[in-house]
Amino acid sequence: MERPCVNLIDATTKKTNETLNYLISVYKNLVGREEYEIYGTCMKEYDAAIDRFLPAALGV
Repeated sequence: MERPCVNLIDATTKKTNETLNYLISVYKNLVGREEYEIYGTCMKEYDAAIDRFLPAALGV
């Protein structure tokens, strides 16, 4: 029997990991302080969003 909640969790986890990997790849190529400040803030905000919304999306 198919378990839709498991599929939703897998899809949410996959998308979260893809986005995080993209942000890390961009962050590795930054050269100036201004870029670090902009993308560093973006990564912190993304991390905060994960902390807030992922548990609710997963129902935990």
